Amino acid sequence: MGKDKVDVEIVAYGPGLGMLAAESKVAARLNGAMDNNVALLACGTTMKKAKLTAADLAGGVKVVPAGVIHIMKRQSEGWSYVRP
Repeated sequence: MGKDKVDVEIVAYGPGLGMLAAESKVAARLNGAMDNNVALLACGTTMKKAKLTAADLAGGVKVVPAGVIHIMKRQSEGWSYVRP
């Protein structure tokens, strides 16, 4: 397909939110993903429960109000959901 022909988003919620933290062990991989046009999205609901703010996240990470709802909306738009 190629990176110019597909949109990819990683939506982190629950315990997965930690990977998007500013001090994440996978920060280099996150930057590489963003360099390849992968959007990194953090669940606002999880952030509230964990008392985190956007300032706690790696640069370039965007916040969506609720991660699961964002995924559901994307699926209704025809996106595919791939879960590791």
